[in-house]
Amino acid sequence: MKLNNTHDAVAAMQGAGGCEDCFQMSLGLTRSLCDTPQPRWIGKDYYTASPRVAVVLINPGGGGPSADPTLAHEANLFRQFHRTGDYQKVRDYFTTAIRRGDRWLSWYRDSFGLNHDEIAQLNIAWCPTRENRYPGPMLRHCFSKHTSRLLRTLEPDVVLLSGSATHPFAADIKRLIPHSEVVRTIHYANRGANADKLEEARRVKEIIAAKAVEA
Repeated sequence: MKLNNTHDAVAAMQGAGGCEDCFQMSLGLTRSLCDTPQPRWIGKDYYTASPRVAVVLINPGGGGPSADPTLAHEANLFRQFHRTGDYQKVRDYFTTAIRRGDRWLSWYRDSFGLNHDEIAQLNIAWCPTRENRYPGPMLRHCFSKHTSRLLRTLEPDVVLLSGSATHPFAADIKRLIPHSEVVRTIHYANRGANADKLEEARRVKEIIAAKAVEA
């Protein structure tokens, strides 16, 4: 029987607060205005969904200009989360963004038929950087220290690796969660032909449907 590990997932995200490793590794990385690891989306019904679907992207946003009031608000919200562990405020913030029509969710909802309340979304790299630089050593270190822990608590049935930069982590995730179906798919901002995107949507929907039968 799968357990509801919401508390453990929140603890994994909160526990990343204060991590400076990648900015001390001589990689030439500089923090953006949002100077803390970003907690991500866990739908309120994720742990009762069948199947559980986790969408994995490569990095968070937040590398824009310091004058952007939205980024300043996010930075304060995420710092507060790392201090208090109050995930509900983070969930409320993301819920508002989703209802506003944030681009990332619309692709997974409209193309793959996913309900945002029933999925989780996380990144390989947890911190935004100036110029959106994410070298391999940073990705590997963050995956090993933070992402793998969160994935173990989420225990997804299907992992959608969204975008080619995430695809090298397929084998690592399969070792972490052997029962999961790890699917390499396109990024939501893919600029390919519509026919190709429709075919990819059909393929992924079939995989998710098959896992729902198994779960």
